[in-house]
Amino acid sequence: MVPFAQVALPLPLRHTFTYRVPDALSARIEPGVPVEVPFRGRARRGVVVEWTATSDREDALDLSAVLGPPLFDAHLLQLTRWMAEYYLAPWGEVLAAALPGGPSGMPASRGRKSAAGIEERALALPLPEPFTLTPEQRAASHALETSVRRRAFAPILLHGVTASGKTEVYLRGAAAARDTGGQTLVLVPEVALGSQLVREFRRRFRNRVGVLHSYLGIAERRRNWELARRGALDVVVGARSAVFAPLPKLRLIVVDEEHEPAYKQNEQLRYHGRDTAVRRAQMLGIAVVLGSATPSLESLANARRGKYAHLVLSRRVDRRPMPQVRIVDLRREGGTSQLSLPLRAALAERLARGEQVVLFLNRRGHSHHVQCRACGFVPRCPWCDIALTLHLVPRAWRCHYCDHDAAAAAACPACGSRLLRYSGAGTQRAERELRATVPAARLLRLDTDVARAGGTDEVLERFGSGAADVLLGTQMVAKGLDFPRVTLVGVLDADVALHLPDFRAAERTFQLLVQVSGRSGRGSRAGEVLVQTSTPEHPAIAAAVAHDDRAFVERELAERKEAGYPPHARLVTLLFSGADALEVERAATRAAEMLRQEAESAGVRVLGPAPQPLARLRGKHRWHVMLKGPRGAEVRRHAARALDWAESTERPRGVRVVADVDPVDVL
Repeated sequence: MVPFAQVALPLPLRHTFTYRVPDALSARIEPGVPVEVPFRGRARRGVVVEWTATSDREDALDLSAVLGPPLFDAHLLQLTRWMAEYYLAPWGEVLAAALPGGPSGMPASRGRKSAAGIEERALALPLPEPFTLTPEQRAASHALETSVRRRAFAPILLHGVTASGKTEVYLRGAAAARDTGGQTLVLVPEVALGSQLVREFRRRFRNRVGVLHSYLGIAERRRNWELARRGALDVVVGARSAVFAPLPKLRLIVVDEEHEPAYKQNEQLRYHGRDTAVRRAQMLGIAVVLGSATPSLESLANARRGKYAHLVLSRRVDRRPMPQVRIVDLRREGGTSQLSLPLRAALAERLARGEQVVLFLNRRGHSHHVQCRACGFVPRCPWCDIALTLHLVPRAWRCHYCDHDAAAAAACPACGSRLLRYSGAGTQRAERELRATVPAARLLRLDTDVARAGGTDEVLERFGSGAADVLLGTQMVAKGLDFPRVTLVGVLDADVALHLPDFRAAERTFQLLVQVSGRSGRGSRAGEVLVQTSTPEHPAIAAAVAHDDRAFVERELAERKEAGYPPHARLVTLLFSGADALEVERAATRAAEMLRQEAESAGVRVLGPAPQPLARLRGKHRWHVMLKGPRGAEVRRHAARALDWAESTERPRGVRVVADVDPVDVL
């Protein structure tokens, strides 16, 4: 008999709820089962996380129904509980995020049922040799395979330059996991990046590779989730949320492009996929490899401290040279063209030779700033404190935060003048200019607008097959893609994010430049990169051009230490939002005052309160308070005090307070 169950509900409350278990349901109650319970006059669905023989809640309501067998095993319950505690989040919301498509309909999902009976035998396939391993690859593969077979927690930072063969090391590690009867989880930051990686893994593991990411339909995601749970897959490849994949025989976790900020979810449940993967590996006692050509400063610091093994691939495979990188100083170019004269000449040369070109501009849309020169009108989002971006296909002014759009005519809507000035060029404007400048070139564009329409795989397949000459895109084309015929990369504007008020701005600019440069010269022909910039002397740009990551890392670490930012400190940002601007400000001020004395006596600085740089988003006013200190546990403890206050009877009405633990940006 199970008298009481603790149920986690997907609500913004950081505790579980006690329910009495009727005798008729007690035989089916165990941790991990989905249940239905009454909550404040309505039925709610949640997950049983534990049961107890007694409870001090004499008024506990009866649990209504058990909806199916367990959705979570003991390990995933332990992992999600750790996430709730570390990221100061409700356990029920973590559990809901761990299920593909959320908990609704999960127990009786048709997608899960379609996986029944697919229990294919693991094939012991011979390992193909696409190329001879370099000495560094051989050493890295041996170290990873040994760690997999040892079955002990082994965090490894695989630091390899672009085109050094990191994927081959991953493949051999996954083969070692399969040979020991285990499974491998491979995380990628972008769906576009995942397609080529999936192709490589399927060459080795055939149809025993499953994919999990949000661009798939819910039914397909749930089918692959169920196949993974049944052990019918050797490898699961997915984006951030795939870290929750139910793999009962997990032996290896790979986090590709571990430095990518896309691994951090910045809305709702604010967790970091990479850090969660490391913690999962630690709980299971298995190997986890973090791969990148430009590791995050946090991972490099962990390697220097001896927390991570550090494996280095310092050369490209087949002794291919790194691409030559040249600066184009836009201050000397003049004009408003996105294509400088040197870039136009290099582009024409590649097209004449039948080679391919990647052009990178990390800004989508046509123009990010539109202003009437007659009356000064600027189209702004009515819900966010941000100017609207002009898009041409379809033609509209669009907010890149809430997706609000408005008709974009050629005349000013305020005064009727046709004197509209367009600046801040995006990929659509660059596309128009390219078609006008090189009309014979076969051009493809890849950005979020294309991805939302489901065109990512088609664009990459067409470019990979040689059906296009030029691939223009945002950061989706900057990393992980391997096209041997690409011999020229053009960075149209290296300064897009360099001067943002964010302590990681220089690091991200350096990483993006190194990554996109690495798309050039991956085949038999040498590569070239042209970087258009108005600040060529900036250390991030100068280091990327010189392939001098050591100089950049040492300088940036020194500056972070002096300013007290990660990896030399730990951060938690308290975020306040609500419809009433005054109430939001009052709540942030009250929280900061409540925390300041005790926190600062414990060595935790309380910065703020202050409006967030984007002070209104989707109709909500936003303030923040930052907590900074040398010990993460102490910083989180004081952040939790603010959340406890926000959940108490003294909480500010109409104001939501959430914590962002280890924020990747402060905008």
